Amino acid sequence: LFTRSADLKVHHRVHTNERPFECHICSKRFTSSGDLKRHTRTHTGERPYQCQLCPSAFARSDDLKSHLRTHTGETPFECNLCGKQFTQSSSMLKHKRRIHDHQMSPQFCKKQFKWITSLKMHSRIIHTNERPFKCDICSKRFSQACDLKTHTRIHTGDRPYQCQQCPSAFVESGALKKHLRSHTGETPFQCDLCGKQFTDSSNMSRHKKTIHAQETSL
Repeated sequence: LFTRSADLKVHHRVHTNERPFECHICSKRFTSSGDLKRHTRTHTGERPYQCQLCPSAFARSDDLKSHLRTHTGETPFECNLCGKQFTQSSSMLKHKRRIHDHQMSPQFCKKQFKWITSLKMHSRIIHTNERPFKCDICSKRFSQACDLKTHTRIHTGDRPYQCQQCPSAFVESGALKKHLRSHTGETPFQCDLCGKQFTDSSNMSRHKKTIHAQETSL
């Protein structure tokens, strides 16, 4: 569903492949005037999105958001094979292709791993459901020691991840990273149906289920 008829009109062009907006410099065509405007900056060199923390400037707002992670230290993209984290999804994909090709395969499936510890962890989570790490307080069990450590903080009240910009503190680093976006204004998760952006993936998923439920069911 779309709140504005103009947004619906632009969306329809995804299906019709209509591209009414043409670049007068290179003749490349686009579905919306906004896409044409962003493209034109590749010719003019215009960089309207200025970082407030350093002299860097960018042609697209998404590039500025990605750049801001070099200041905040946020690494929202994690390799599911070794746990290494990255500021950009493209860097994570390059890492996986370069580091994790030609690796050992577990007996249960075709998934590949570099480290035997990663293989064991994968087998517990996906195949055997083994949970060898038990909470001494409530007896809840976990497949990884780090998950047990994080869970224990619920009982102890320990919040080791402190925001440096406000009094908020968190049980896990991921929650702090998500919170920091409330200060930076970063919205790295974009709805592929309408372009609306969100600070975290759960809000984006909720938006798609409530706003685009009819579209996705077609």
